[in-house]
Amino acid sequence: MNSEQSAQLGRAATLTLVALCVGGAVSAYHLAVRPTLIVAIEAVFAISLISGAVYLIVEALGRRHLTLERRADARLASAIAGLHAGIALFDENDRLVVANPTYCQVHEIIADILLPGVPFETILRENVKRSRFDLGVDEAEAYIARRLDQHRNPGPVVERRLNDGHWEQVREERLRDGGLLLVILDITDQKAHEVALLEAKTAAEAANRAKTDFLSTMSHDLRTPLNAIIGFSDLMMTGVFGPIGSPKYLEYAEDIHRSGGLLLDMINDLLDLSKIEAGRYELYPENIDVAAAVAECENIVGINAEHAGVRLTFAVGDVPMVHADNRAFKQILLNLLSNAIKFTPPGGSVSIAATVTSDDMVAVEVVDTGIGIASDDRDRVFEPFQRGDTSVARTHEGTGLGLAITRRLVELSGGRLCLESEVGLGTSVKVWLPATPPDALTANDRARA
Repeated sequence: MNSEQSAQLGRAATLTLVALCVGGAVSAYHLAVRPTLIVAIEAVFAISLISGAVYLIVEALGRRHLTLERRADARLASAIAGLHAGIALFDENDRLVVANPTYCQVHEIIADILLPGVPFETILRENVKRSRFDLGVDEAEAYIARRLDQHRNPGPVVERRLNDGHWEQVREERLRDGGLLLVILDITDQKAHEVALLEAKTAAEAANRAKTDFLSTMSHDLRTPLNAIIGFSDLMMTGVFGPIGSPKYLEYAEDIHRSGGLLLDMINDLLDLSKIEAGRYELYPENIDVAAAVAECENIVGINAEHAGVRLTFAVGDVPMVHADNRAFKQILLNLLSNAIKFTPPGGSVSIAATVTSDDMVAVEVVDTGIGIASDDRDRVFEPFQRGDTSVARTHEGTGLGLAITRRLVELSGGRLCLESEVGLGTSVKVWLPATPPDALTANDRARA
């Protein structure tokens, strides 16, 4: 009996009690003025009428509640019957209690045995016997044993392929009374989508490997003749074997040397990128003096800054050593400084500073007063061969690999990178790299520090 029925019976009992009290009062009154037998008969008759009325009220309320319950059950049954999922209920003895039409439809091959009371194991064995499932490499009994174990101990979702090429997903849940609810979904379209995605991913990876191998091979093959071009042009510029007859030839030699150097830098960038993407870029971490590394980079890019009319400032305080690959660390600094100088107009400035953070990292920040980067291009500039605003980038030499390589080297070194920029005001790129723990410093490191 539910709470509503209990309330109804309570109200009926209250009415009965009231009726009895009223009947008692009437009886007491009549006893005083009328013969005892007549009064008693009238009292009994009144109580009977009231009790009968109360009974009829309770009966009507009970029938109304049962009607509402039946309507709710009918609606629920109708909803389950209309689902595209196959739903079946098994009792505590693992026998079929009820199944919706979709469950019967997907098991059409065993429709002749799919009746209430049939054991789940019988359903499974008949499905296997009539070749409904694609057993793969399993023997029939091994497949049945594994599926029975999954069924008796419901856990992860079960996916299975049918012999007609369709896929099913089976979910099972044990009920409080010991029974089991089983739900079957057709996931054929989902599986086809997964296969298509996997094939696309495999093709993309193969294409990327082919691209990386091509870049690596091409770069190696180009570097040898390019080094010869740079070397011979250098000999002509310095006049090792005597002066060049015409000053114009000297000018050409300088152009060849400059262009060859630029092309060699591009090829080296391609080689580095191909190694990083192929996972073949080897790092040899060591303890690096940040101030010394920054000063070395200043000597390299200082001439470029002077020619560009850009002022360089360095503010590297007393910071710990960083634990990173020396070549990679310097390449990160050179890429950021060269990029900042390249996109800063004459009269602008480029600064580099280093500080220690609370999370045992050393932060190196390069700030310029250059042309800046539009918000839509800030993520794109870290992708290979992407150079932000193409109308501006076309007036500057380069392949657009500097920032892409820089971010990858930072991540390989266990650090992180952040770029902030505003068009017309400049750009700030900050790199965090792990500081060398004090107990990892050698005697030479302490002497340098």
